[in-house]
Amino acid sequence: MPKRFWSSTMFRRVLSASLLMTTVLVTVLSASIPSWAHSDLLNSSPSQGSVSAEVSSVTLTFVDEIVPEYTALALTRGDGSQVELDEPSTDATNRIVSVSPRDGMLSDDSYVLGYYIVSIDGHPIEGAVSFEVAGAPTPEVSETPAPDASATPTEEATAVPFAVEARTADSGVSNGVEWVWIGTGIATVVVLGAVSVVLLVALRRRRDANN
Repeated sequence: MPKRFWSSTMFRRVLSASLLMTTVLVTVLSASIPSWAHSDLLNSSPSQGSVSAEVSSVTLTFVDEIVPEYTALALTRGDGSQVELDEPSTDATNRIVSVSPRDGMLSDDSYVLGYYIVSIDGHPIEGAVSFEVAGAPTPEVSETPAPDASATPTEEATAVPFAVEARTADSGVSNGVEWVWIGTGIATVVVLGAVSVVLLVALRRRRDANN
């Protein structure tokens, strides 16, 4: 009678260990994969519909993290003209975005700040915040010398619409970390599940042979 290489007890131990490993892996992956919730605007300063005397910057706070590289803002006056803005900055949590006008303070007018952001899950979100500035101090106008006619005019940069510029984020962000995590987790669970099934079938066949 040939000697058994594995006993029934050994099969049970290997099968139990494999099933335990699968359970632990699923739990770890569930805890480590971030929640792919879309980020929304939590609040802004100035707030929606507010009237302020002095505004030197606009701040947007979002519920969840955003991708700073794909953030675009545009500030428009009541007559439709755009306010030149500095580059927006993001805090360490990647939830608060601030931007300032290049001229410093905003003059009396109504404004609409349009924003286009990409949340950490790759989902694009856009919206607008309307506010008004009234009672802002009038800046002092200083006399400047007339420009030299012989000077070479600087070439004005062509502005790209903020929404078009930011939409390049869609294909890059959503296909990155998210699919790596999900693909790795699914592949690992499938492999461990297959091993468990093979061991279980082998154990049942051995029991039938012994009976």
